[in-house]
Amino acid sequence: MTSICEFLVFVGEEGGMFHNLRLPTLDTEIWLDEVRGKVMYSFYEKPTCPKRVVQKDTALSEPSIRATLMRETIRLLKNCIKELPLDGKKAILSIFAQKMLNSGHSLSSIQYILVHGVIKYVEMLKMSELDPPSPNYKPIHPSRHRDVFRRKPHKLL
Repeated sequence: MTSICEFLVFVGEEGGMFHNLRLPTLDTEIWLDEVRGKVMYSFYEKPTCPKRVVQKDTALSEPSIRATLMRETIRLLKNCIKELPLDGKKAILSIFAQKMLNSGHSLSSIQYILVHGVIKYVEMLKMSELDPPSPNYKPIHPSRHRDVFRRKPHKLL
């Protein structure tokens, strides 16, 4: 790669270069679980990431704030492999709950957001585990080619 443009320097990375043997890539960290013989992944954020989320006293309406934070809860969980131990998912959600607390949200609001986000994620998981011919089947990570003929007209409208 360096021979194409001499001013570019490319560095390869692998899990052994990091303290926990997990390779961070964007908002995901990847590692090999040798016991299961499977590639695992979970949500990752840099240590320099802000310790806040959407502020409670922002100009957005309360339903908009809740919807945004519930979607973020789902995103955090979708960035984890299904087989990730519960402790790993709890740790990710605990950090997110602390960020909401830092942003001025009440404990009852945080509880509502997390519970409803997890419920929606579980519903998505159930739909992804149905047989593909089922009308309710929807993969948790759909390809960009899925339902393209249905989505395209909808997008144009």
